[in-house]
Amino acid sequence: MMWIEILSRHRDVVSRTRIDGDAATIGRDYSNDVVVDDPYVAARHVRLARDDAGQVVVEDLGSRNGVRDDATGARVASGAVASGRVLRIGETRFAVRDADAPVPAEKALPAAAASSRTLAALAVVALAMQVLDGWMATTGEFRWTGFLLPQIVTPLVVLAWAGIWALLGRLLSGSARFGTHLAVTLVAIIAFDVIATAGSYVGYAFAWQWPSDYAYVATTLGLGVLCYAHLRVIGDRHRRLKAVVVGALGLVAIGTQALTQADTRGYGTPSTGMGRLKPPLFRMRPAQDADAFFGRAAELQPGLDRARTDEPVTAGRYTYDDDD
Repeated sequence: MMWIEILSRHRDVVSRTRIDGDAATIGRDYSNDVVVDDPYVAARHVRLARDDAGQVVVEDLGSRNGVRDDATGARVASGAVASGRVLRIGETRFAVRDADAPVPAEKALPAAAASSRTLAALAVVALAMQVLDGWMATTGEFRWTGFLLPQIVTPLVVLAWAGIWALLGRLLSGSARFGTHLAVTLVAIIAFDVIATAGSYVGYAFAWQWPSDYAYVATTLGLGVLCYAHLRVIGDRHRRLKAVVVGALGLVAIGTQALTQADTRGYGTPSTGMGRLKPPLFRMRPAQDADAFFGRAAELQPGLDRARTDEPVTAGRYTYDDDD
């Protein structure tokens, strides 16, 4: 007895056929033991049989494209093949397995979908953090429309995001797992908020602009980790390939944003480091002395006076004075 496995191009098993006799044929003709739908395979392409020593011998039945080793692409002459060796006929990959061939140990079942209590707790935490952010950002006249609109739109975006990944999971792996995708999304939102808030307070405490200037790096990296987590929920195969693809896209996104910032930096782009009011007790850098502040303002006065009377020099998209 032997088993013939038809494999995908990634060597995942597509089908297994049990052969109870000592010989079998593969081809497009319906008289074969294993029938494949491949236009590059002959009607009766290859014969597999056991010799006197019990080894499986492959024999090309006169096909045009022959039998090839999948790893090297070299044409395989008739002869014994080892159990599990991957061969290719046309664009179809197959392997022969003995009945006593070893199999890998079973994998642990994927984590159960998040319970309703867990989802509710994550949703409450994420919503509370968003409400707090909205309240902290309100430094002018309070308007209910401006305050409530993000609290309504954000949950809809979260549900849509998790729903899209669940749909992809259904199409690619046959399992939607919407609850797990929703839990992953809520955890990511909470993590993003914590990191953004921490960066904002660090920049405020030490009067640093770089946490705001390079916040896009942390955001892009976090989005990449989030997408990779969703891909892992969909399926556990090809981890390295998924990580490489997501990492490459993340590097392209970071590079594009870096070039955009380099192109616009220095042209009057407003600072976003102090966009929200924060308690003075978090300020670690000492305040500037009033005399020093007004002295610096006095130093700027002559340049401002010349700018009012001199003809401006044009360079690029903005105009500025030679002394600026």
